[in-house]
Parts: sequence; structure tokens; C-alpha cells
Amino acid sequence: ADLRFGMIQRILGVLAALCVVAGARGQEILLHASRAIVHGEMLRYEPQTNKNCLGYWTKAEDWAEWKFNVERPGVYDLEVWQGCGKGNGGSDVRVEVAAHSFDFVVDETGHFQSFIPRHLGRVHFWKAGEFSLAIKPQNKKAAAVMDIRQVKLTPEPMRYDLKGEFPNKVSMLVATARRIVFLGDSITYGGE
Repeated sequence: ADLRFGMIQRILGVLAALCVVAGARGQEILLHASRAIVHGEMLRYEPQTNKNCLGYWTKAEDWAEWKFNVERPGVYDLEVWQGCGKGNGGSDVRVEVAAHSFDFVVDETGHFQSFIPRHLGRVHFWKAGEFSLAIKPQNKKAAAVMDIRQVKLTPEPMRYDLKGEFPNKVSMLVATARRIVFLGDSITYGGE
């Protein structure tokens, strides 16, 4: 029992030295349509108050890009706010960011400026720095692909705030893990 208690104390000491238990969240990253870099002929930002979005997405070759900075590495939830008029849904779209790809089918929302959040998955940013996010139609089913109001990257709560870059992917996964399981035999149990 003393051996186990000593091992637990050593592990806790190492974790305390590496991490500050903060429950902190990184800063939300909001990529508004007005900040998009537009590639193509028809796609454009529509500044009217009732629109305030990327629209005129009538060519499947047109695509949008945002450049942004990640200050705190971690895992972020990706959300795209899309609108699509009646009879225009069904286009296939790909979002590319930080070596991740997320495919989704555009939902019909009844009107191009009736926006709904689409949760696409989790993005792992292994280090701080500048990144790019691109939205590229893969095919267009009707007259237009969709309208986009914004893209949002929301950091997941981290149990440990390591303040800075992770030296590698493994160290980030260990630092942000909710549980760590050691599977082994008596040598593992002995903590050597």
C-alpha cells in the first residue's frame, strides 16, 4: 500500500510540475464572411444588413478562404453557419483546415439568409501560429451552392493550460486527456 501511495504521489508531482490545473479555454475564433478571401468569378461578400454573408455562390469552382491565428494549441469544434434557399440543397462541400478535411451536404434552410449552424467535427491545432481554412464545393446540385455567414472554431475545455506550443502531438494528447490508463503487468503496477 505504501508503494502505491508513493507512486501516486510521484505521478501527481510530475503532473503538477508540467501543468497548471486551470480548466481554461482558449479564445474562440470567429471567421466572418466579411473577412473571407474569395477565389472565383461569382462568389462575393454581400454587405447588406439583411444578408451580411458570402453569396452568389453559383459556380462550383468558386471557393472561400480565411487566414487566422491560433494563439493556444488545442482541440477546437468546427461550426459553419450556412443558409440555402428552397430547392437548392444537396450540394457537397468540403472544409479544409490544419490538415483536416470535413465533408458535408448543404441543408436546405428555406431561404439563403436563414442560417443554421453545422457542427462538422473537431480540429486539432498542434501548435500556435497562422492557419488557413478553405470552403470548397465538390459539386453543385441546383442554382446555387449556399450562403455562408460565418465559421466558428470553439476551443474545447482543457484540463491543463500548458501555455505555449506542444513539442509534439503525443505531449498535447497527454496534456489534454481526461483520463490516462496504464495497462500492464506487475512491473507497470510497481511504477518502475
